[in-house]
Amino acid sequence: MGINSSGVRQIAEAAGPGDKMRIAQPERGSEEPRSCWTLGAALLILFSRQVSGLTFGGTEHAAALSLLSIAVFLTLVSGAKGR
Repeated sequence: MGINSSGVRQIAEAAGPGDKMRIAQPERGSEEPRSCWTLGAALLILFSRQVSGLTFGGTEHAAALSLLSIAVFLTLVSGAKGR
């Protein structure tokens, strides 16, 4: 998904012209994606039965959707590398 390399790309682009303010900007905005990821995972867990019903026609996959949302969230957080 490019989460691991997006910050690196932004810093490399800013370092080219030597703009130190642009280099610092990716660091400041790093908390917003984590809160969105947390909200997204929580909403999918909360509505896993409805999403399972809409997607698969039944609620038998609700637990798997909840586990998947946790796994994706943890993958994104670990890929952020402490930003």
